[in-house]
Amino acid sequence: MSRAEAHKTRSSVNTNLLGSPCEVKEMQFPTYADIMRYYYWLRNENPDVYLQPVNGLVKMVGEKVTAIWIKTFIPVVSKRNGKIKDYYKKCRSVEKSIHCKGIEEKENSEKFIQNAEFSLFYISACKCKYFDRCTCDKNRKVPKREVTFLHDP
Repeated sequence: MSRAEAHKTRSSVNTNLLGSPCEVKEMQFPTYADIMRYYYWLRNENPDVYLQPVNGLVKMVGEKVTAIWIKTFIPVVSKRNGKIKDYYKKCRSVEKSIHCKGIEEKENSEKFIQNAEFSLFYISACKCKYFDRCTCDKNRKVPKREVTFLHDP
């Protein structure tokens, strides 16, 4: 039995922090939690991928996320993999701190989980907070027809 096959048990497939691994939904923008669940899903589902370094998995996640964003014709940044890898490291450190007994650590992890569930993994090239006052170049701006889509809950 290979290491990847031996790894698939209920307790190991469920991430303690953000829930069970699953694929990213193609019809909505992913949240930070969706990104991490997809990362763990890739790692658990593919025996070859499980043994790959973090960078290989991050690249696969980044390609999938970019494909979702490109469907909306919103310009995206090219360096999204660094953002995913940084968030992975942050997630791992929070997972490790869950086992601490302090109340502050538990509150911080709860805030982290809540932010992950409700924060959009935003890779648009335009970083303006208010799209009506956008000062970005034309090739980086969010098209007007997509602005309302970004603001929908």
